Amino acid sequence: MGTHSLIEKYSPVSEALKGKVVGEDYPLPDFGVADKECLKGYRVALVTTHGPELPEFHVPLHYLRERGATVDVVTQDWLFDYQPEAPGMVMLAQWLAVNVCVRADKKVSEAKTDDYDAVVTIGGAWNPIMLRTDSNIINFIKGAKERNLLIASICHGPQLLISTQAFPPGTSATGVSDIRLDMSNAGFHVLGSPIVYDKDQRLITSPGPKALKEFCEEIGRRLLEIKEKKTTNTAINETDVKQFVRDWFDKFDNHPLPPVDEMLSFLSDEKFVLKTPDGSFYYKHEGFKKWYKSVENYIKPVHTIRALEAKTYRDTATVEIVVQWQATDSSVKDAESRSVDFYAAQTWKVERMPENQRLFIVWYNIDYLIRTVQT
Repeated sequence: MGTHSLIEKYSPVSEALKGKVVGEDYPLPDFGVADKECLKGYRVALVTTHGPELPEFHVPLHYLRERGATVDVVTQDWLFDYQPEAPGMVMLAQWLAVNVCVRADKKVSEAKTDDYDAVVTIGGAWNPIMLRTDSNIINFIKGAKERNLLIASICHGPQLLISTQAFPPGTSATGVSDIRLDMSNAGFHVLGSPIVYDKDQRLITSPGPKALKEFCEEIGRRLLEIKEKKTTNTAINETDVKQFVRDWFDKFDNHPLPPVDEMLSFLSDEKFVLKTPDGSFYYKHEGFKKWYKSVENYIKPVHTIRALEAKTYRDTATVEIVVQWQATDSSVKDAESRSVDFYAAQTWKVERMPENQRLFIVWYNIDYLIRTVQT
């Protein structure tokens, strides 16, 4: 005997009760006459699994498709691999009622962030819970963030964003009221507006179905900005990024260290975030100045790049670096202990500035330090 047999001990749900658990009948937003060409050429991944709120699925999907965008419904692998009776079918919910379904376009393991301009995550009672425990889904959202794709999330959708740990503290966002404390605890700057757009993180969030009109129109508006950026020819190539990294470390390899203003020329101000291995964050130019002062006691530095990989996408690059850092700590009195020799693993995000075509660092993460082994 299994747990399914327990239903015999309880009353079946009456038809009258079934009619009550479909939740609120939200009015569908009126967007007016759609321009069927305005979003042509844009590709969007709508990420979901069983249990998304029906209007949060339907309205963005059709808003985008009716304006020419290509939208792929992306779901967990197991909906294709372990549902032989209905491969790829996703059950859509109306609060507690589940009585309609739709077929997803592809499993997440087959979806590549390179193919998309934006990713949309939606709510529902158990949809985000299932998504946030799936490593393939988490990695897909992380990949979208690393490539600086537009990400839009509504209602309980930000629960998935919390689990990615991909958004720096202070990211502006909103969500349904019962997850706002969780969002705040995760470092988000939580607002109560029907639409919140964090420009630096390219993140759109809305609190629920009543804000679907604002949510969809904001997605369309921000997608069109991509087209405007394309005309400025800000694309980054791997060669330029690698030379930019070398120039940065060459600048550091001076004694005494160069004036901080020379280093600031490599950094974005409004967007810049530096994270150190101890979990400390430094924001904007003022934060970098504070960190820079803390390393002034390390003299005669030498940085040797041991590994360098750059992944470029339009005007953004994600850079992974392993650099050997050797220096003398002038604050240590014992001569034998003054020598510093570490391998530092770092992850950067680099963007090209449209107005002058220069590269600048927006995210500088010192992942970890490992002392070299002396032989």
